[in-house]
Amino acid sequence: ISNNIKLMGSDNIESLSVNINNNKYYSLSNMIIDKEEKAILVGLANSVIPTDGSVTKILSNAFKISRHPDTYGRIWFIISKNIEEMEQNAFKFIYSGLATSSYNFEYEIFFEYEEDEIPPTYKSQGYNVIRYYYSKTQPVGSGHYWYYDADGVTPVIW
Repeated sequence: ISNNIKLMGSDNIESLSVNINNNKYYSLSNMIIDKEEKAILVGLANSVIPTDGSVTKILSNAFKISRHPDTYGRIWFIISKNIEEMEQNAFKFIYSGLATSSYNFEYEIFFEYEEDEIPPTYKSQGYNVIRYYYSKTQPVGSGHYWYYDADGVTPVIW
């Protein structure tokens, strides 16, 4: 497996798994993760990135998502402070409609960082991505901010 994995027909794949006896990789929440590197190699639109420190890195092209949000519902990810490194283009959100054109749609990434804490390289992740920054209290100014719902899992936009 390489970090340039290409899932043929990935729009139709709903789950990923790895044989339990595999010594190098494991699967979790529809992602393939390198055990030693604690790195996500590939994930799907329905993946939930762990916030417990079991994953600390997201490799380039790990999330190549070409599902249209109007067809498949809201597509979003939370990036916790446990993610120490995200390679460039870790998230690519592209919907290819016609063979001759590509249409881009917006997806959401919720950073568990306040805006002034976020590593600069994280701000350039993905194409046509709405980036939200964590704020425990409602911000005074404008911007893209969020907080956790009462369930402690779901992001809510201020």
